[in-house]
Amino acid sequence: MDKELKEFFKKEYDSVKVPHGLKERILRKENKRIYLMAAVSASAFVVFIFMLATELSAQFDSIISGIALP
Repeated sequence: MDKELKEFFKKEYDSVKVPHGLKERILRKENKRIYLMAAVSASAFVVFIFMLATELSAQFDSIISGIALP
């Protein structure tokens, strides 16, 4: 069954013609730089949020310890 599904999707996707070299335009080196820049900036943002959380965790200890559950 799995092999039949793979063959079906391969046949369907191979039958689609990509207009005007769209695949080549998407995968150009300029676009790869954009993806690399997006990955680096997202990683820097995650590291910044992590550092901010660890810096503020000492201040949150007094707030968390003051919470009394009913």
